[in-house]
Amino acid sequence: MALHTIGTKGANQLSCLQGWPAADPDLGSISAAVVSDFEIGAVNGWPSGVRAVLATATTAGSTSLTVVTARVGSPPITQIHVGDIVLGSNADIVPGTFVTAISGTTVTLSQAASSTGASKAIAFVRLGYDYSGAAGISANGQLFVPNRGFLKILPGDVVAVDSAGFPYLISGVSIAYAGSDWTFT
Repeated sequence: MALHTIGTKGANQLSCLQGWPAADPDLGSISAAVVSDFEIGAVNGWPSGVRAVLATATTAGSTSLTVVTARVGSPPITQIHVGDIVLGSNADIVPGTFVTAISGTTVTLSQAASSTGASKAIAFVRLGYDYSGAAGISANGQLFVPNRGFLKILPGDVVAVDSAGFPYLISGVSIAYAGSDWTFT
């Protein structure tokens, strides 16, 4: 094994919540953005079936994504369906966003994109199995990490979701100390 480093591509990229109990709409938005890595992994052939289309798109701070283009190795954009969850960094796609219409290479979203720019990384995910209501964050302060189990969220902790829908639990102590590796706004 080798030692590596990891970081975000910039401040304010991961959607997150802090403080419990959080408001129900906030819990719903973050929970809707939590996706099993099996959903994204289906692009790589495991398990079988189209569950995600990985693409790039142009955002314009509106509900329209234009010039939607599938990435190499991904299923084609013709596999995007109304109702698919839309994921991107927090700077691009608001958690809880889904597809409401498709026309050629334009996809209409339930919420406006936060940014304006070309070639933004976007994932369109069709949930392939039943989470049995456990996806994301429960009102009693538990984070369900798909295929891994539950984690207890303590006061001050931060729950973040990356652009592939994978959740992260970061200790409030880790974020709060002076000189922390984290930027929290």
